[in-house]
Amino acid sequence: MTDAAALPRRAISAVPAIPDRAARASVAMECRLAPEGIRQNGDGGFRVALDFHPLDRPDLFLNASAGASFMLVAVELDDDGEPKPPVFIGRPGQNWDEMKPAAQAAMRCRDAEFRRFLARWAGEPIETIEDASDTVCLHCGVNRKRQIAPGSQAASLWAELDSTFRFWQLRGDLP
Repeated sequence: MTDAAALPRRAISAVPAIPDRAARASVAMECRLAPEGIRQNGDGGFRVALDFHPLDRPDLFLNASAGASFMLVAVELDDDGEPKPPVFIGRPGQNWDEMKPAAQAAMRCRDAEFRRFLARWAGEPIETIEDASDTVCLHCGVNRKRQIAPGSQAASLWAELDSTFRFWQLRGDLP
């Protein structure tokens, strides 16, 4: 296990693009992903182990009852303690917002979590990448994802669907 006392203590600065709900958080503290890190549970969920500095006792968690819900906002820090910009698969180093809508849609359709969202949103089973692709195309009014061109009506519909997905990720429910 990591020596928690070795964790640096830095002031947590405001990070742009934190959701409004996170800005109202009752506590902010720095932590590191523990060596045992992340493991997948039998139900498909994930268990994450975090190490906190001893002076940043996570009382919010320690005093909570079993089953309490929390919203966590994580920002990966570089070696200087500054927030790293998010990097997504696409062209090497390309940010999500720089990707064409068709590429975004293709990536989302390969994401199992997005397919679970689509099943809830569409009210029908979405089990494969092809099912997800068909659902996205139907919603956007195109025959193929590559027809979701920047600036088009299809791109606007895609952006709306992706925004609903991100809301669902944060809230666990549809708006």
